[in-house]
Amino acid sequence: MPWWSTLSIALLALMATFGVALPVRAQEAPARNAGVYVVNGAASTQALPQSAYSRSYIDGVDLVFSWSAVEPQDGVYDWSAIDSQIAAAAAVHKKVTLGVQPGVFSPSWLYDEGAASFLMQWTAAGWGFPLCSMVPLPLPWDPVYQSKWLAFIAQLGQRYARNKAVVMVKIQGVNSSTTELFLPYTRPGGPGAGQSTCPQIDNVAAWLAAGYRPSLIVGSWRTFARAFVHAFPRTYAILETGTWPLPPISNTGETGPNYGGDYKTPQTIISAGALIAGSSFVVQNDQLTAVFAWPRPANLPLTDAFGYQAAWNVDQDPSCRMNGFVTPCNPATVMDETVANALANAVTYLEVYQSDAQDTSEAPALRRAHDVLTGLVPP
Repeated sequence: MPWWSTLSIALLALMATFGVALPVRAQEAPARNAGVYVVNGAASTQALPQSAYSRSYIDGVDLVFSWSAVEPQDGVYDWSAIDSQIAAAAAVHKKVTLGVQPGVFSPSWLYDEGAASFLMQWTAAGWGFPLCSMVPLPLPWDPVYQSKWLAFIAQLGQRYARNKAVVMVKIQGVNSSTTELFLPYTRPGGPGAGQSTCPQIDNVAAWLAAGYRPSLIVGSWRTFARAFVHAFPRTYAILETGTWPLPPISNTGETGPNYGGDYKTPQTIISAGALIAGSSFVVQNDQLTAVFAWPRPANLPLTDAFGYQAAWNVDQDPSCRMNGFVTPCNPATVMDETVANALANAVTYLEVYQSDAQDTSEAPALRRAHDVLTGLVPP
């Protein structure tokens, strides 16, 4: 990265510290990845119907696959699901964000090869694994895991880097149950520990026993990011986040007196991504709602893209989560306010769920997002 980009990172951090308003990213020349996308987090098992993204105001799809489904045996690949779903999107001239997820969806042969694992308690009901079961995910810094995952990234790039439909790829490698940068960090009595009916697990103690250090996480993520950028040299590279911290463990192995998480290391990773991928780097936050939007990271250069994923679906949710759980909630109004929040933060793209993309009452809000993001109308 040139010296002026490095300087801009420091300047942005200083401006944020003293409360100076950050300049808005220019919209005159939309990026190739601009627009409204439909999320399909279950792409490995169930393809999105074309009707979910064929409307003119939908620009693309976000496809996520599990590593275990794509490489069921070491060095043996099944690209059929990815091939067919990219082809379906390309057939109606839609762009594709591609993600293949390791974490708990890593293949079982990885551990047979000697990769070290962390046992994570599965606390989500209705999908994935049996509720409260303990499932393995590879330690991000484990050399066997890194070797196999880097080999997979190279194969993924060899197959899809030249596919014109694929405009964004997710930097994966430090993951657990989602494509987001997230590792379980709760411990008994701490924040979030009471959100599940499962027995409380001390994840911090388990990470300490596994040798966890923030420097290992940052180093591992850098390794994976460089591999993705090398494998996809003409593709935007996404760091996907929620609002989640990482386990509160210092490089000296201290945990501190509080039960909070480590919010500093994700910021360090953002800076690392900006240096590695330059203007092809994208930070995506997955907690956009009608009542709140996490601001653009102050240390993300203005030359790099920022995107949002809606925290939940607006349509078919009687709890009105996207409206701050305030009921009743009109889907058209809630999506309109969600889009307004996104556009106010100068995003490049917005991801929504299938039910919202197919709800005709939400179409005006999504069309507005499409028109602004793609430069058809001013923000």
